[in-house]
Amino acid sequence: MFFKTRKEMQSLIDSSRKSLKNAEEKIEQRNKLLRNQTNEIKELKARIKDLENNVEFLYNNLTPKKRELVRPDNQN
Repeated sequence: MFFKTRKEMQSLIDSSRKSLKNAEEKIEQRNKLLRNQTNEIKELKARIKDLENNVEFLYNNLTPKKRELVRPDNQN
């Protein structure tokens, strides 16, 4: 009887260790995904800023007549 109980306890311990390892791996995968998403967000924000600067540069190099045509508050 004692041997069976000990065997069951060891099985439970082994199962718990396996579950813990599984959970730790999932946490690491989640953390990696979050890091990747954070980096992607930073890259996209930098790209947006570059595009905004390009638009501003192009707008500033327009003739006054063309500027009037593309002005945001233009009510055609």
